[in-house]
Amino acid sequence: TRTDRRLIYVAAFTRAVGCLPSSTVADAAAHLFGLAGVLELSTAAQGAAAERARLESAARGRITELLALQNGDGAWSWARGGRTTVHVETTCLAVAALARARAAGLDVPADALGKGVSRLGQEFRTASHRDDELEALLVWALAVADQDDFAAANRLHRARAGPSPAALAFAALALVEMERAPMAAEVVDTLATKLAELGAAKTRGNGVWNSSPVEMTA
Repeated sequence: TRTDRRLIYVAAFTRAVGCLPSSTVADAAAHLFGLAGVLELSTAAQGAAAERARLESAARGRITELLALQNGDGAWSWARGGRTTVHVETTCLAVAALARARAAGLDVPADALGKGVSRLGQEFRTASHRDDELEALLVWALAVADQDDFAAANRLHRARAGPSPAALAFAALALVEMERAPMAAEVVDTLATKLAELGAAKTRGNGVWNSSPVEMTA
């Protein structure tokens, strides 16, 4: 639903505001993801044209930046200039951001997005199923890019009592993208219970990539 997607964009903006170093590729991807989300939800209200133009300009700048930083193998690195090292989490966020920008009507080269999606597919096939957090992130990013893997999402749903809070969050977001709202709600219920039990230590069990309490709250 539109409300569900608003929550995704809030989380993405949280990444872009203080949760990620500005020198990272992930920061640029998070900013684009948030901008694209706002553009998707924006309306043609009177007086809004100038603000939309400003947002579109900022988003196009981020798209150009991400395209320039993409490695030849379709992946992205953690930091600008670190073009020899693949960072899977950053690649997930970059692919999701470019896919969301395309959905918002912005021009995103199909070949660049396709290479990113192919890279994520390779990473998913080689990822350990014991790493629920990475698997959930990959499933979510691919779902945003219209490459649903319901079998994987269903597995995460069935095993929802065990994964980390971040894995549950990404699993729920993936199910929302797949329009499986009842299943997503069940995962969210499990996540809410787990966060209540953890209290202030809401990131306990998360990997380093998802160690921000502010982001986990969003």
